[in-house]
Amino acid sequence: MKENNVFNTQNISQRAQNILKNPQSVISQEIDENWNWVISFENKNPNFQNDKILTLRYSGVSSLEDISLFLESISRLSVGKSLDILTRLSFREVENFLRDENHLPAFPASEEILLEKSFKMVKNTLLSALIFEKINKNEDIFPKKVFWNDLTFVEKNRRILSILEVFKRLFPLGKSTQLALAEADGVSIVKNDLPLDIEVIKHVIQELNPVDSAKTLLKVVATL
Repeated sequence: MKENNVFNTQNISQRAQNILKNPQSVISQEIDENWNWVISFENKNPNFQNDKILTLRYSGVSSLEDISLFLESISRLSVGKSLDILTRLSFREVENFLRDENHLPAFPASEEILLEKSFKMVKNTLLSALIFEKINKNEDIFPKKVFWNDLTFVEKNRRILSILEVFKRLFPLGKSTQLALAEADGVSIVKNDLPLDIEVIKHVIQELNPVDSAKTLLKVVATL
């Protein structure tokens, strides 16, 4: 099965088909592969970990129907949930949500590998947006319009360590993520017990540390 192949919507549950046809959480129906999440919170918890999502919407519709299905499904399932709960949201939970009846799977078995990959990608963009929203509010630690290549070696290390400290506060259980090395063009970290995919960590660090080039992103890798 090819990556990003368009799956046959006639083979999925009626509930999933209806959600695709009648999205409730989308802001714009224009095709846009670079969608943005628009989130509001209860703001009861200063550390954000247990703060529940009040509203969640997204801008732009993907040309890939599997992506659009998970954008809408995850949006509906996320309202009233905390970051901690969303971290543990599984493909199987979403598939169960999309079933017409408990004993009838929402997707054919032949499509599940592709669909689980799409689910994971959409979920990771949401987790990235949630964590970025929290960190980006603290302009004292993370001033805007600061380019990575303009920072000194010491400033780079301090900046990454400050980001990892936020991860530690959000996910206090287990061994914290550690900084292995901060260089001119990249960052190496030891993920340890942080319950996030490296793609989430990578995206947050890249968003907070832009490189002074429109075509370049800061390299972020995980080491053993």
